Amino acid sequence: MAQDKANAMDTRRALAILGALAALLPGVMAAEPTASDDPGAEFRAAFEEGVPPVRSARILVRLVKEHPRSEWADDALWVLGEAARRQKRPDRVVYFWQYLMASKPDAELEEFTRSLELYRRSPLGSIMVVLEAEGTAYVPDAEAKAQGRAFFVAKPFNAVPMSVWEELGRSYLRLGKPSLALKAYQRALACAPEHGRWKGRYRTRIRTLAERLPAADTSASEAGPDGPGTAATEQTGASGEHEQQSVAARTNAD
Repeated sequence: MAQDKANAMDTRRALAILGALAALLPGVMAAEPTASDDPGAEFRAAFEEGVPPVRSARILVRLVKEHPRSEWADDALWVLGEAARRQKRPDRVVYFWQYLMASKPDAELEEFTRSLELYRRSPLGSIMVVLEAEGTAYVPDAEAKAQGRAFFVAKPFNAVPMSVWEELGRSYLRLGKPSLALKAYQRALACAPEHGRWKGRYRTRIRTLAERLPAADTSASEAGPDGPGTAATEQTGASGEHEQQSVAARTNAD
């Protein structure tokens, strides 16, 4: 019950972020004519050859607005955040990926998205290469184990939440918000697989950040990351359509 309330609160905060985004970026959030009732078809349409970058961004954002429960909403938000990361716009990364983690904390990407060059050249794509090399790309299926099924039942490790939280940590550092970065790395640690390099990597970053922060900030961070409504809107400010076009330009670049 407590978890359900927490999820509902996160969803409300996420919707507030999307509303703020709509107000700040009217050019991108302008109504895009509905091309299909199929979210997957709409997502793929954003990557068709010849589609202007700003229209691609509008398609992806409209998909999130009109199909928030679709499995493709994860992909749309991830692409928008990755485009912002490539443009070195940490404020935009926070816009899209804090919303992604609030609305879909276990976000996964569809095969089409994982086939894009945008994905293959991303930190997430690199993480999956390392996981496969380490032999940790599959993890025990906790649900199957709880049901008394064979222990060797495994499933692919979903690195999306871990990678997104890590990049949010980096973005908050670039925005001069080390306490929020610490919280993001704590979330990345919680999402990391039990075996391999990742937990040690995040523990080191958490320890380094904690040593640099005032005691009051470190204590506050133990409660976990701020709600996305606070964190994202704090980092964002009014920006013109030209800035968002620059971010969106990377959406179609690959």
